[in-house]
Amino acid sequence: ELDEPRHKARAKTDHFSTYQLLVPGVYSEELADASLTFRRLVVFPNPARGGATVTIRAQPGEADEVQFDFYDKFGRQAAPPGRVTKYTVINDGFGPRYTYDFLWDTSRLATGIYVVTATARKAGKADIRKSVRSAIMR
Repeated sequence: ELDEPRHKARAKTDHFSTYQLLVPGVYSEELADASLTFRRLVVFPNPARGGATVTIRAQPGEADEVQFDFYDKFGRQAAPPGRVTKYTVINDGFGPRYTYDFLWDTSRLATGIYVVTATARKAGKADIRKSVRSAIMR
């Protein structure tokens, strides 16, 4: 519910989460920093419970491709790599950023801690990498 005269918004939810109001059209690609530098790499939900699909969000600037690799605690490949070539520009509280989201199916993984590594590639530039841990619970 939007109360414009008082500059307030109200919404009901059945769980605790972080929310942000977004205004369509304000966060355009022209406002996002395209330079190839990792700003954020996050995994959510973390921990993932009961085989939930996990979203991996990489914000490396403008890239030709972002590859996601998954490793167990021993450094062995735990799942096939994933690749994303299409981005969206979103503002998740840190300003408009080139964002590459990948949906990771964890339904076949055992309980444990996994390392997710994102590699961003752009023609004519050196690859950049960033890693984050993800917990899977059954």
